[in-house]
Amino acid sequence: PYTTLFRSPTPAAGTQQAYFRIADRTAIDFPLASCAVVATFNGSNVASAKIVLGHVATKPIRASSAESFLSSKELTEANIATAAQNAIAGATPLTHESLGANGLGQGNAFRTYILAGAVTNALRSLPSASPGIQPMVSTNPITF
Repeated sequence: PYTTLFRSPTPAAGTQQAYFRIADRTAIDFPLASCAVVATFNGSNVASAKIVLGHVATKPIRASSAESFLSSKELTEANIATAAQNAIAGATPLTHESLGANGLGQGNAFRTYILAGAVTNALRSLPSASPGIQPMVSTNPITF
């Protein structure tokens, strides 16, 4: 009998979190890209943010430039778009032959575009995003 104990600290007041993943299929599929956000707010402004990008490298990647950009700013559509671009700045897609993206193109450059969408939607999903900002929802349901 083994027991694992995990203690998670209580988040600070004003802390919100969101996770957004993009995958070819909805059921039990590995994401093509994902983004997790934990942000603490001081009123309507971001006091601090942690943004982690997933499924685009061999390990999760912190988006430090996006985090620092959002500090002391409101989550407006313009600020969210800039943070998403900062998050993917410097990304170096692979150039090998790929069957991804429905067999189109070479490499995985399409994931950079998809990742920007994951960051955008994760930030839009936070309750303190400016009123009227909604995450994108797929209008193309998948049937099997």
